[in-house]
Amino acid sequence: MEYAYTIEEELVIAERADLVVRGLTLGVVTDGEAIAVLRAARLCATRTSPNVSAGINGARRDVAIASLRLIEALKKNGPRDKNIELMLKAVEAWNRELAAL
Repeated sequence: MEYAYTIEEELVIAERADLVVRGLTLGVVTDGEAIAVLRAARLCATRTSPNVSAGINGARRDVAIASLRLIEALKKNGPRDKNIELMLKAVEAWNRELAAL
């Protein structure tokens, strides 16, 4: 499998995802905007070289799972608060792991 993202690109995407999820909690980001950014974060988390560290690989996995759950909640107008909280925790961990590289 060819990996499409550098660590620098991944960091930009992770920071953007963090801002968007925080924007959802404040109501300043639309569901459509959030879904687009969450899809990009999920793609990045699943298409980046796994040869970094166990910590970052775990954070990527958590982002992939949490983003999928939040995307589904936003698309179906389902319960969002718990999914937003899970995504926020996942993206914070992802950013911490990337910053430590």
